[in-house]
Order: sequence, then C-alpha cells, then structure tokens
Amino acid sequence: MRNHQFFPALLIGLVLLGCRDTPVENIAPLPVEQVHVERFDLIFYRDTTRSIAELRQKYAVFLPTFTPDSVWAAKRTDSLELELFNASNLVFGDFEAQKKDIAQLLGRVKHHLPQRKLPEIYTLISQVDYNFAVIDADSLMVLGLDNFLGADHPFYQGLPTYIRQTMEPDQLLVKMSAAIGRKAIEQRTASYLLDHMIAQGMVLHTQHLLWPERNITTHMGYTPDQWNWILSHEEELWRMFVDKAWLYATDQNLRVNLLMPGPFSKFGLDMDGEIPPMIGRFFGWRIVDAYVQRHGDLSLEALLAMDARSLFESSGYKPTKSN
Repeated sequence: MRNHQFFPALLIGLVLLGCRDTPVENIAPLPVEQVHVERFDLIFYRDTTRSIAELRQKYAVFLPTFTPDSVWAAKRTDSLELELFNASNLVFGDFEAQKKDIAQLLGRVKHHLPQRKLPEIYTLISQVDYNFAVIDADSLMVLGLDNFLGADHPFYQGLPTYIRQTMEPDQLLVKMSAAIGRKAIEQRTASYLLDHMIAQGMVLHTQHLLWPERNITTHMGYTPDQWNWILSHEEELWRMFVDKAWLYATDQNLRVNLLMPGPFSKFGLDMDGEIPPMIGRFFGWRIVDAYVQRHGDLSLEALLAMDARSLFESSGYKPTKSN
C-alpha cells in the first residue's frame, strides 16, 4: 500500500542508567498564529468544487503535472483513499491539539537550532507510505497522517511488528523531531561504522531534546521489554563491537545489520533473534549522551558539528554492566 505520487523527488527497565529522561526545558512555544499548518488532505478530498488545475495553482508540489489530472481526480473519489482519509480525520480531528504541540516543538527548534528556517507544514494522505511518514525539506514539512492511526489499526495488518509499533498517533511529533534531527546532520561525512553510529546518536539526542514529552525508549522505537533487554546485555554487546574491531570498520553490511530497521540486529549469533534492531544506533546515542553529561554547557549546534572520533574519545562512555 505505497504510493510516492504525493512525494515528488524534491521532497524525496526504564529505571536503569541510560533511560534517564531529558528534563523539559522552560522554552516558550512559538505563538500558535505563527505556526503554518495546512490540511491539504481536507482540501483535496472534501473541497471537490475546486478542480485539480485550480488546486495546482497553490499546491503544485503535491500535484506534479507528470501525473494526468484524470488520475488525481480519480484519487479524490477512490474508496481506499477515502477510507484512509476518514480514518486519519477520526484520529486527528481538527488538528488543534497537534498544532499546539507543533508550536512547542518549533519553539525549541528556534532556541536550539537558530539557523534553521521554520517550515510550513502540510498534512496529506500517503497510502501508508511509512518510509516517508514525515518529510523535512527545510522550508516545507509534509506529514502523512495515515501513518499514525495506531499499531493495531486494520490498515496495518501484514506490516511487521517493528514497523507497526512506531505508527501510534503520539509518534507524529517523535517523527517530526527525528526528521529535524536528520536534517541538522545531513552534511556530515561518514566513513566508519562509528561515524554512522555517532550521527544516529546525534539525531536521537536532538529529537529527544526537541520533544522530551516522550522518553528515549519511544524515540528509539523500542518496547519497554526490548529496552530492558538491551540494558541487561549492554556490556557484552559492547564488548563484541570492540573485540571485533567494528567501530572503525567500513563494511556496509555491518551498517545494514546493526543500524538499519528490521526485526532484530544481526551479530551472526544464535541469539540474534533476541537482539532488538538498530543496536548500533542505541550505542551511538549512549556515547553522545555520555558526552553531553560531561559537557552540559555545549550548545546543540556545537555538538552536531563535532568530529565523531573526538566525541567518542572524550565521552567517557562505559556500558551498563550486564546482569
């Protein structure tokens, strides 16, 4: 159930050490009237008096001309499209509560990333294109609301559990903050696995700083059981990274096995099925978090500009001892 027509190419436990929540800073939200949110989904599916040609005058980015107008018109009356739209509208309603949350998020962006241009935000239906649930294109941010209907929603039947568990309504702000974090580091270069780990750790640190209303477990997309399993095996897993000299390896397969989404991380062990996915990202966050604890006065922009190896060597990271 994937369709990229709305995404043209230019957009294209909890008590253990390490699960410490980021304190909620007293940063003023952006005034709600300054938050630009347009419900393109409402306009597209409900305002059928306006032709595709008329809509394109304002929303050309969502209605590229390489797709015939007849196809766009058919989408407006397609039964599946309308079911997705109605389900999304049922979950999000008038979007006023989310708009207030977005105002808080953007207030923190303005504080921590002052060079960042605040985006105009548009909502739409993506036909459950969960890989592009949120797209951050600097001045434009696109939210595919049909990717946040709840993990057990019938539309998500057949999707793997590790994907469905990140499709709850409260993941919308989590994924928005993650998209902003990824955009903030997109110019970083990476050669070694450590570089990629630190980069992903920086993204996690950024998104948790921007949206501390959800704990780091939620930001990582782990269940509490997965989180507690990692912490109870952290020392032995880290020892494998070090003993196998993975940190300064350039093997792309390692990045796939240890950093990419999936049902589990791949160490080549009998216990692989038990190891939660993206374990390298977890260690990247732990290293960045350890560094921040030592250098609390460092600005986010300065942190994101740091060299991965220097950050790692100055972090003082030590894994939680395994049970």
